Amino acid sequence: MSADPHVPAIASASVGWRSGILRVVGSQTVSRARIHRLLAVAVIAAAVAFPARVGSAPVRLVQHNHPAFDGVIDAPTTSAKAWMRSRYHRMVAFSPYFDARLAWYGRAWAYQDLYAIYPGSTVAREHPDWILRDRAGRRLFVDYGCAHGRCPQWAADITRPAYRAWWIAQARSLLTRGYGGIWVDDVNVDRAVVDGHGRAVTPVTRRGELSEPAWAREVAAFAAQIRAALPAAEIVHNSVWSARRANGQPAGSDPDVLAQFSAADWVNVERGCTDPGLTGGTGEWSLRALLDYVDRVHQAGVPVIWQPYARTARQREYNLACLLLTRRGRDLLADQDARPSRWWAGFDTDPGTPGGGRYDWQALIRRDFTRAIVLLNPPGEPPRTVELDGRYVRVDGTAVPAALTVRGGRAFVLLRN
Repeated sequence: MSADPHVPAIASASVGWRSGILRVVGSQTVSRARIHRLLAVAVIAAAVAFPARVGSAPVRLVQHNHPAFDGVIDAPTTSAKAWMRSRYHRMVAFSPYFDARLAWYGRAWAYQDLYAIYPGSTVAREHPDWILRDRAGRRLFVDYGCAHGRCPQWAADITRPAYRAWWIAQARSLLTRGYGGIWVDDVNVDRAVVDGHGRAVTPVTRRGELSEPAWAREVAAFAAQIRAALPAAEIVHNSVWSARRANGQPAGSDPDVLAQFSAADWVNVERGCTDPGLTGGTGEWSLRALLDYVDRVHQAGVPVIWQPYARTARQREYNLACLLLTRRGRDLLADQDARPSRWWAGFDTDPGTPGGGRYDWQALIRRDFTRAIVLLNPPGEPPRTVELDGRYVRVDGTAVPAALTVRGGRAFVLLRN
């Protein structure tokens, strides 16, 4: 999550409830505010209807669990379980609700926040000393959802060895239940610690003030400690792509950010290319800057997960285009609601082998594959009409005219016909 005005703070994982009872993550009850922000991207559950065909989807997809998805995984049939195993490369899930489903889907990642302590939880009651405080001794919060002098999550003091040991023990317990890895939220190398009104505050720990540079070092060190303690687990970092970008240096080049990358198996790009804060051009908040950031993550030897909050086929195609424009190795595409009843044809798209990297073509960003081409016009740019160099169809089979107009903030994945 981010407090930057250019990068709106939106939830990065999904939480659900059953019969009005909040789910529990580890020993912490998840706040109702955490759930409400997820409902902004969830939709009303529809009837579950699984396609008859079972086969691996060309796009490696991560499905996030949320309340509307409960109808899919509550009591699936044998064929439905097989369909999900074949279509979902990984799932992001919550314990203990998902524990009983690990018998038929064993590739789930368990959600765990890096430094959130939930008010009213056992941890908050038994270890109030683990909560960061300001100079006057007032408790501080994770920078999200603050209103009326309070925020939904206390900010943990990640400098405390006891907190780190507890966190790792929680993660290890999840892994012993059968989860394949940990999806770590709020791996914020930028210090996102605030008072109840959302104002940035410098925490004071037993060792003195925790400055921005010190926070970055502590997050990187904590991430490395988690990696060393859980060497066989798949670890995903949900981190802000613009972190530690100062003095004009490009995103993803700071030493602490690079150290954080090296402690992850995947780096999650929250909000993907449909982040409303992205612009055209080549500025620091441009879509091109985000694509360049992904290149630097790849240069560090780490794949990425594009996690958009896509509600429409157009948004999904735009994010699929960003995945394909930057794709390397084990990159994945996440979706908040790839239920069978909302399955999108683009998830079955096989573009083939890339013929090279992305490049500028007639004022668009393009990449060529053996079976497809990808065209993207960044947000805020004027419409571009281009003459295609062949016959193509869209991912849904619709024929494409020889002269194609691509508006700003649009992308097309075109299959060779």
